[in-house]
Amino acid sequence: MKIKYRPLAREDYPQLTALTSRYVNAEREYQDYMKSLCDSLGCESAGIGGFDADGVLVGAALVEKGMHLTGGREDFFAEIRADIGEEEIWSGGIIVVEEKYQNKKVGAALLIHLLSHFEDIGAKHLLLEIWVRPDGYAPSESQLYIARSFTEYGTVDNFYAEAPGLEDHVCEVCGHPCKCKAKIAVLHV
Repeated sequence: MKIKYRPLAREDYPQLTALTSRYVNAEREYQDYMKSLCDSLGCESAGIGGFDADGVLVGAALVEKGMHLTGGREDFFAEIRADIGEEEIWSGGIIVVEEKYQNKKVGAALLIHLLSHFEDIGAKHLLLEIWVRPDGYAPSESQLYIARSFTEYGTVDNFYAEAPGLEDHVCEVCGHPCKCKAKIAVLHV
C-alpha cells in the first residue's frame, strides 16, 4: 500500500467532495463549506491529500486560518486567546480516510504531513474539534499525540445537536438524533 502525500489543490475538489460525501454528514451546507475551503486553498486554507498509485484521493486533511468550531462556541475562543495570545491559529476542517485505508495509519500520516506543512508556513497552533461518540469512543483522539504538545479545553456534551441548524439532525452513524460530544483541543506545532 503505497500512498503519496501532497498539498491539495483546487483541481482535487471533485475527488475531495466525493470522498467527504461518503464519510461525513454531507448536507448541502457542508458541500458549500467544502467548496469554499477548496476555492481558498493556498490562501486562507491548506490541505494535504493522500493518493494511491492511480492518483485516487484516499484521504484528506483540511484546515483553515482562524478559530472555527461547529456552531461557533465563542466561550472556547476567549479561553484559547487568553492562552496563546495574538499568535496565529488555524482550525481543523476535516480529516477523512477511505474505508479500506482506515486503521492503516493514513489519518496519522495526513496529520504529520499537515503539521510539517504548518511549520513551512509559520503556523504554530491548530484548533481541533474531536468527535466523541455517545459510547465515549473518539476515533481521532490519537491525533492529539502527534503534535509536540497540546492543550485540552474540555469535552462538550451534545455538541453537534446544539449547533445552530443541526438541532433536529439525525446522525448518519447511529440513526438517532445526535447525542455526540466533542473534545476541544489545540495542538502546538
